[in-house]
Amino acid sequence: MRWGREAFEGCALGHRDDLAKLTPALRRFAGALIPRDAARGGDPGGGSAHDLVVKTLTAALRTGRQASFEQLRMWLYSTLVHLNHARLQAESQAVGATPSSRSQGVSQSLMELSTPDREALLLVVTEGFTYAQSAEILGISRATLVSRVARARAVLEQHLDAALPFGARRLLRHPSHLRLVK
Repeated sequence: MRWGREAFEGCALGHRDDLAKLTPALRRFAGALIPRDAARGGDPGGGSAHDLVVKTLTAALRTGRQASFEQLRMWLYSTLVHLNHARLQAESQAVGATPSSRSQGVSQSLMELSTPDREALLLVVTEGFTYAQSAEILGISRATLVSRVARARAVLEQHLDAALPFGARRLLRHPSHLRLVK
């Protein structure tokens, strides 16, 4: 199903344009939460990123609540996060948790983060929510969110350090010993 503006005709929310505007960002966020092999699969259990976005938008259409654009945006992300938690819980009960494979690359390193750390980092860094908004979406305190984001950044930095040749990370931090003199 395509989620363009026409998909929201007759929307009880009165926010069909807002939902259409937010859908690409929701897809991006869901795609970053779910590993690529699961995201491609579209399994019947609702494990793909597309399925997660469809369930989120369906829930929004059913609620019929009026809200500002920012309130709607936060509600959609919060709903998506909760649906993802339910998906992860169902998967772990059905299959048992499987450890992720070691790999290089930022996207794989991102997938190796714990789900709470990955959610916190993605909301702040890629989706542009403030720490307070992200904490509200995840239902945690601001201090917990800051801790999760810091932990996720540290893990990603370690992965990047390991992937770069010796000394390259130092050069990235301090690109040159030369200074611009006016």
